[in-house]
Amino acid sequence: MNELLKIAQISDLHIAAGSDAVQEIDVRRNFKQALYSYSVVDSDFIVLSGDLADHGEKGAYEFVAEEMERCKKPWAWIPGNHDDLENAANYFSMPDYVHGKTFDFSMDIKGRRFVFLDNSSGEIQLRQMEWIKQQAAEFELIYLFMHYPPCLCGHAFMDSKYPMKHIEKVQEAFESISNIGGIFCGHYHCAHSLELKNGIPVYVAPASPMQISPTSAEFKLESSLPLWQILNFKGKNLTVEVKNIGISLNFLHSP
Repeated sequence: MNELLKIAQISDLHIAAGSDAVQEIDVRRNFKQALYSYSVVDSDFIVLSGDLADHGEKGAYEFVAEEMERCKKPWAWIPGNHDDLENAANYFSMPDYVHGKTFDFSMDIKGRRFVFLDNSSGEIQLRQMEWIKQQAAEFELIYLFMHYPPCLCGHAFMDSKYPMKHIEKVQEAFESISNIGGIFCGHYHCAHSLELKNGIPVYVAPASPMQISPTSAEFKLESSLPLWQILNFKGKNLTVEVKNIGISLNFLHSP
């Protein structure tokens, strides 16, 4: 637990079939700019936090699998609402995935327990919440990755159009878990840092292909810059840095 750990989180790749652009943006180029940046190459582990594909196409997962093999880093992924688990299973190792069920798993990285939750349907099922509670009961501190944030984030467009379902019930369930050191999400295409009622920090990653304006009630592209975030763990302390080629923005949390 005292060992230093650096995790790179790249979210919402939205890779299209072939070399197609998305919103007239070269999303493959933007993903590779993030993946091969110094801050990601210098990390210990990479997490792709959902919406790897724009429409769940096999070609998108083939491209991501090839790039992840090329980068030679240990990595994991969680699905988002744009992903297709059956198509992804053709290219990614998913030993715990059973057809028709959610893709949930956990792993230990440098003495820390990370829980990867599939809420790509926009909700967290009761059995999944019980599983999280079981994980939390077995470890002093756990960290959770999932695609949808378990809260509203002050984002005018995403909060009104595409929030997670049953947020109040989910937050009530999380209130009974005191040893979650951080929840890391994507989905919003905009970086946010906030806390749940019981103080659990939530870090919403920006997206690698594009950023959506948080102030507009309708979809408005704010930037086509690739952004990602770096999670730095030192003991129980955590810092989160939002990165692009030339920008760094820090968030701090000490439980």
